[in-house]
Amino acid sequence: MSETINNGSTSGTGNSLESISIDIPLSDVYQLEPQLLLKNRVESFTFLLIFLLFLLKTLYIYFIDNRLLKSRKPKKINNNNTEPEIKEQQNEIDLEENQFSVKNIEIEQETQIIEQQNEFDRSKSLSDQQP
Repeated sequence: MSETINNGSTSGTGNSLESISIDIPLSDVYQLEPQLLLKNRVESFTFLLIFLLFLLKTLYIYFIDNRLLKSRKPKKINNNNTEPEIKEQQNEIDLEENQFSVKNIEIEQETQIIEQQNEFDRSKSLSDQQP
């Protein structure tokens, strides 16, 4: 396959025509095409995959998470009970809340300990790196 590019220029006295010839083997042209097609397919597939993941996440949040959140309603105290039963129910609720807060405090403490250890390790590695 041979391609000729003509660059026409005119001068004040007459026309002059310059010709540039570029020879590109046909096999090189056909070798480039599958690579471009593959690249386009990969880009299309990647876009489609990202779009589907986004769609699935959106549907999950909309249908499943909202249903779970609606099912986790706080416990209500039954007003038909007598006074001691109400106190007992309130004590149970308070106990659950206290256990939850204690677990949160424990998690925060563990997190702080891990952060301190990481900071110590970083400072130790920095001091080891310096001569």
